[in-house]
Amino acid sequence: MAHMLPLLLLTMIKLPTNKILTDKKGAESVVTQLYWLGQLLLIVIVIFLPLFLYVSSVGSETSFMKNYVARDVALIVDAAKSIDGNLTLEYKTPKETKVFELLEDGVKVGTEKDSRPAFYFVLHSVLPNEKLSAYIRPSKVELKPGQILVIRKIGKEIFIEAK
Repeated sequence: MAHMLPLLLLTMIKLPTNKILTDKKGAESVVTQLYWLGQLLLIVIVIFLPLFLYVSSVGSETSFMKNYVARDVALIVDAAKSIDGNLTLEYKTPKETKVFELLEDGVKVGTEKDSRPAFYFVLHSVLPNEKLSAYIRPSKVELKPGQILVIRKIGKEIFIEAK
């Protein structure tokens, strides 16, 4: 019963009506109904239409895939740094991702005309005199149709190329 008390109080309170939008008998007129309908349409246009447009644009972008591929390639490079010996790894990429850039501190992944490529950091060695650590040779690859990305470690040098 206590949880219904606020509901009972709200039903007893009579809110004042707007005298401008009612007729002489106090009933809402057609103008009032059109006024509230106009406000509802305005709310839908101002709030929900931009929200819907943003959500649909995010679904068509390749930003999620670029972030995934950038993280994946960076983790492969991290693993390659710890391998004692040479490594050749062929990485099949999605069709949307075409440009790969391996930097000393991370990996950039983007499309051909991309203003915001995805970037993910590569871990550095924390041991001061680690003899097995490899270094990254900065390299950039633009894949053409049918090519795949190759991540190589030869000696102590890690780089990327197209195959």
